[in-house]
Amino acid sequence: MKYTLKIVLMFSLLSVALSGHTLQAQENIASPASDTVDIDIFANIVIQHEGRLKPLDTFARNQLLLFSEKSSLKNKSAIEWLIGSMFDPFTAFNEKIFKIRNNKVVEALGIEVDLVNKHTYSFSQIIEGIESNRDMLQKILIKPQAEREPTEKQLAALYFKSFAFLDICRSFTCLIPDIPIDNPELVQELGFDRNQVSMYDFLPKTAKLRQLLIQLNEKDSNSFTEKDKAIQNLQFYLSKKLGDQESIVLKIIPPDSDPVNNQWVAPWEHVNGNFTDTQLAYLADLQTCVTNFHFKNYEKFETQLNAFKSSIPYKKNIDLEVLFYKLDLFTWSLALYILTFLLLLIYWLSGKKFIFGLSVTTVSLSAILHVTGIILRMIIRNRPPVSTLYESIIFVGAVIVIFGLIIEWRQRNTLGTFLACSAGVILQFIGIKFSIEGDTMGMLVAVLDSNFWLSTHVVTIVIGYGTTFVAGLIGHAYLAIAIFKPGNKKLIDLMYKNAVGATLVSLFFTTLGTILGGIWADQSWGRFWGWDPKENGAMLIVLWLLMLTHGRLTGILRGPGFAAGLVLGNICVALAWFGVNLLSVGLHNYGFTESQIGLNILIFSIIEISIAFVGFIVIKLNETTQKSNLTTQT
Repeated sequence: MKYTLKIVLMFSLLSVALSGHTLQAQENIASPASDTVDIDIFANIVIQHEGRLKPLDTFARNQLLLFSEKSSLKNKSAIEWLIGSMFDPFTAFNEKIFKIRNNKVVEALGIEVDLVNKHTYSFSQIIEGIESNRDMLQKILIKPQAEREPTEKQLAALYFKSFAFLDICRSFTCLIPDIPIDNPELVQELGFDRNQVSMYDFLPKTAKLRQLLIQLNEKDSNSFTEKDKAIQNLQFYLSKKLGDQESIVLKIIPPDSDPVNNQWVAPWEHVNGNFTDTQLAYLADLQTCVTNFHFKNYEKFETQLNAFKSSIPYKKNIDLEVLFYKLDLFTWSLALYILTFLLLLIYWLSGKKFIFGLSVTTVSLSAILHVTGIILRMIIRNRPPVSTLYESIIFVGAVIVIFGLIIEWRQRNTLGTFLACSAGVILQFIGIKFSIEGDTMGMLVAVLDSNFWLSTHVVTIVIGYGTTFVAGLIGHAYLAIAIFKPGNKKLIDLMYKNAVGATLVSLFFTTLGTILGGIWADQSWGRFWGWDPKENGAMLIVLWLLMLTHGRLTGILRGPGFAAGLVLGNICVALAWFGVNLLSVGLHNYGFTESQIGLNILIFSIIEISIAFVGFIVIKLNETTQKSNLTTQT
């Protein structure tokens, strides 16, 4: 019942948004003039969102990613988009930012498929579709998540994204002086010095306005003066404006003490009268900033906004986080990994040594950017490098790249460079996919909130994932060389030695990581081992590596068999790393559970199984043919 009422309330708020297009008062909102004032001045304002303090720039990037799957638009940055949406919401309503890839979702809302704008739609289009299909959406939203069809899930997600966008657009509407007072006499009686005021300005005048409304109700409407009509209009605009008071996503006002652990508040929350004197002072300063921005007094605005930012009691690593996202180190490293791969292809075709040297240089530079990005994240979050699924992806990528560079440094035969750039490309692309889901620096699950165990068990087991993938990639290389260059025994033997070494390293880290995980589990949950899916996945990797090592020592697995086993080991890692989260059970279910991930793992597993078995069979057939030819010649 409570959930149904919440849905009805949200529909009502969205309806107000649609009807708000008719308000003439909103037509006079001043658009942010990015050519006159530096919009980036807003970037390092501190807010509290999803349990952590972050710069407004990070909030803008994450929200824009949620709507458009991009961290910037074609003609503006994320912070420009955010400020434009908050100060000029009715223009923002018509900006095409919502990416809807499924045409069935678009058609269900009665919207024309937009191929020209690459399946991107505006809030106005979506809200009209929602209003036209209210009954259908209510049925979907009430239906349990597990029972929804894929298109229904996307419709529900789009609905909540629309509400989130509306929430952002109305974050500052209580501070924007856009409520008109049409009568000079009324302006003077209410004690204002201008005929456009904000909801914040009106709060101290509530008693006076109530008195005027009582007097108005006692009059005959036929005898209304211009002042009386202005009071009526004022009441209408205020009631419309109060429809925005649920928009409290932008918590920009700090508490009186301990800003890290205590709750911040949003400007609209002052309507409830729960602000302390300190918070009211912050709000007054913010109101002055907004008013000057609205009336284009940009010089005063910048001075006052800088003063407001300086007065906030928390600034730790805020500027560094803004810089981190501006540098975009992981995207640049991805570009260099791709360039390295292309240089390797040119080298293999041309054989020119300087191309090979250039490829080693580019992969080294990309590794530096990759590792620097991880270090900056550690400093910003004051955490070890791995605490979320996203961080495990970029960290495993760095582990494989570093191992690849070590192999290249020792052997100088392009193997290490190939391992580094291929793993860098694949895992950085996967990381980009996961970064779209939201804030990658978000708060941790309670049981993970321990720097000691994050820096021991989690980092160790993730290094184990990375080194196991290194061994698997070397297994791929062995099979490829054995098939296409069967006469190069020296290189094949070298690949085998590399594969054995990588297997022993990965066995060490996965075993140690699993043992440390058991100790952590004993301290956190009171048992060393509980057959949890994540624990079983880690054990699966250890047992698989032990089986391969034992098979090599006993002579059962040699050369092609050992390499094929390492290729199949990648499946074990994928299942333990990502597959466990698809089960939505267990104490370690911290990741993502979208069905698309399950399909991707299935495709990956089929490819790896095919490579392992086809490679092994082809090599064995070639060996049989060679033996047969030798016997015939003899």
